[in-house]
Amino acid sequence: KGNATLVVSTTYKDIAQSIKVSQAVTETAIGDFDNRGNPLVQNQKNYVFDIAGSPVLSTELVINYSAYDARGDAHTINTKTINHQTGVAVYTSETISTNRSFDSEHHAVNAEEWQYLVNPDGSRVSSSPDPISVTEKRYSGFESGVPALEVTATYSDKSKTLVIGVTEVRNSSIGADGFVGRTIVTKYSGRAASDTMD
Repeated sequence: KGNATLVVSTTYKDIAQSIKVSQAVTETAIGDFDNRGNPLVQNQKNYVFDIAGSPVLSTELVINYSAYDARGDAHTINTKTINHQTGVAVYTSETISTNRSFDSEHHAVNAEEWQYLVNPDGSRVSSSPDPISVTEKRYSGFESGVPALEVTATYSDKSKTLVIGVTEVRNSSIGADGFVGRTIVTKYSGRAASDTMD
């Protein structure tokens, strides 16, 4: 349905593209699209290049998309991170991004993220069934796909009982290519729940 099964994104050290720094390779199997062409499962391998210019696998992401709406936006994303830096594949985290909402241009303007402890094989740690981190992120003022304002609230638990910290990121001088010329980060120790929840 016109969607790529392979996407390769390479970062170079210089404008002449003579030295590769890193590369992300995202693959989607033909059977992992739904009948509307939306990806359900993707595998992203991230490489860094050594001094000889050879790619070295650093990390890998296994991404599952679900709860698509009629506009093709996924409202839930499950991402598992695998570390390959020791030469052995070890799962290090699982993050669920849910309750996502979007603007008219498909930018995600709100999302909750839950991060879980996982065992080396990717299964969740049974002694820690609840998320170790619960955040809500809001984005606004998009320019070239980059939000001018990002607000992240960190909660004490999945029920959002208490706001334990808020980070505000303001981006400015955003170029047509998405490059951010200036970023100001402000951190707060906490706010009333009514300040960050609808």
